[in-house]
Parts: sequence; structure tokens; C-alpha cells
Amino acid sequence: MLAGPVGTVEADVTVHERTPATNSGADTLLDASGQATKREQAYFRVRVSGVGTRRIVAAGLQLKVGSGPQAGSDSGGRIHRISACGWNELAMTWQTRPVIDGAVLSTAGPVQLNQVVTFDVTSAITGDGVYCFALDSASINGVKYDSRESVGQRPAVLLQVAP
Repeated sequence: MLAGPVGTVEADVTVHERTPATNSGADTLLDASGQATKREQAYFRVRVSGVGTRRIVAAGLQLKVGSGPQAGSDSGGRIHRISACGWNELAMTWQTRPVIDGAVLSTAGPVQLNQVVTFDVTSAITGDGVYCFALDSASINGVKYDSRESVGQRPAVLLQVAP
């Protein structure tokens, strides 16, 4: 019997335009907002193992909207694959963030408090390896998701492979 594939979010961080030199890597929430001069973006590094020669049929990055005030939004954001994966969640700031150089992979519409949202990243995850993503939003109404440091539901990677 083949072992199942494993996907792990090994790093996540939010960067804030309004505090460009501040690191938020230990925060319990991840933010995405498109508000002018107050933009926020969240970054994720994902490690996938156990796929081997099998084909990935579906892959999702699952996030849970926070339970606090103003966590919900009219937009859950847009997820992009990014090519730069050499960042440190405890050092990254708005000033040092990687460029969002990938197309939008998946978009979430309106989200409510405590809602679980799964972004489809199937086209980006092709097998074992490390993959990086950025979450941004065109909405001025920011969304807040639980981070790896949260006591709530942490970000997760869902994988389905062909037998």
C-alpha cells in the first residue's frame, strides 16, 4: 500500500504597507486588503512529500476566517503562486517581500467569520517539492485568516492523487 501524500504549510506571514519595516511572522492572523496605502498581503510556503510518481488530481490551500471583529469580508482574496521561496517568516516585511509574479490561481468571494475557505492550487502543485503562494485582495475590506500560530484551525494543504 502506498503512503498518502502530505502537504504542510511550513511558513506564513503577513506584510503591511502602512508599517513597511515591521515583521508580523508570529501573529495569529493573516491579513489581505487592497485598501490604498494600507495594503496587506499574506505569504505561504508549502512542502509536499509522498507523491512520488503519482499524479496530483487536486490540491487546495485551506484557510479559516478568523472569529474576531472585521475578520469577514466582501472578498476572501486571490491566491497566486510566486517563484521566490527563500524568505523567512520571522524576517519578511513589506520592504523585503517577494514580488507577486504569478497569475491568480483561485479567488474567494464574500467570507464570514469562522468560514473555511479552500483555494484551488492544483495547477501550481505538480509533485513533491516546495511551493510558495501570496494572498492579496482588490477589496478595501480586508479579510483575516487564522495563521500557523493560531489556536484555531491552522492553514492546511489538501492533496488528492491518482492511484
